[in-house]
Amino acid sequence: MKKTIGSKKRRWIWLLCLTAPLVLAVLTVLFFPKKADGEWHEESRLVLIGWGVIYAAMLGLLGMIAAESLGKNTVLLIPLPILGPVIPVILIAGGLIYGFTSEPDRYQIRDGITWTLSEDRVYLDRYSGEARALLELPADVDGYPVAAIGNRSFRRAEIDTVVIPESVGEVGKRAFAGSNVRKVVFRGEDRSDGRLTLRRGAFRGCAELETVIVGAGRTELEKNVFCNCDSLKWVWFRGECVFRESWVFLRSEALTAVAAERFTAASDEVDDLFQTGVGATLYSDRVIPRRVARGLASAPLAQYPGPRE
Repeated sequence: MKKTIGSKKRRWIWLLCLTAPLVLAVLTVLFFPKKADGEWHEESRLVLIGWGVIYAAMLGLLGMIAAESLGKNTVLLIPLPILGPVIPVILIAGGLIYGFTSEPDRYQIRDGITWTLSEDRVYLDRYSGEARALLELPADVDGYPVAAIGNRSFRRAEIDTVVIPESVGEVGKRAFAGSNVRKVVFRGEDRSDGRLTLRRGAFRGCAELETVIVGAGRTELEKNVFCNCDSLKWVWFRGECVFRESWVFLRSEALTAVAAERFTAASDEVDDLFQTGVGATLYSDRVIPRRVARGLASAPLAQYPGPRE
């Protein structure tokens, strides 16, 4: 008698076919080795193919969700044995197309820092160096300006003081989250026309952070930038400070003073920047919007008692 594979076992086989390309792609992206010799190298085509597979899977999932939300859930009702042989082909084909048509970024690893070169600008992707008292980031790498610090790039890093050049225009989401940094200085004496954006949670959970000093120019703060910074006392902006979202200093109860040449709220929706009970004082010579000050004391900029450099 000829043996046949049961429908339950057949579905498990097709499920394996669906997940295997995606798992291999994720492992390739996460663990493919990079050269750490301080020279520029192109991102591996295998890594690009892995990202292509991941993007194809995400698009497929979004398509199925969209079909269900529109009530046309026939895609979801097709038996898995029929979908099984189709989706792996789509994932692999999407990965190959993306991998061989995309322009690979160039990268180099120097002193524990992974730099990515894209469109004649350099981005800090990751810091994996040893603990140190001072880290002063360069304004350029081999003549290319350092434009941004990437998401989660310094997560849990052990650095006492970080000095960031004025060329940096963005600090990514959770860039320093959970790190042991105690002091952060953004250069910017000549950044009067520049703009710096601190993304959501950039310094969230930095329990040792005490002082933040930001150079001239416009600095925009998103939600939870300094959330849960238990030791944060002094924040000094030499230029304009713009609150784009609420809860910037949520649960940073040790905060003593925030100073800026000018405080601005990006919209009427911005409110509750500080947790109730925080006794910080705002220092500025300009009129501070009510929704920014909200129950806090204010004083002239000259009276700011914290460090300025």
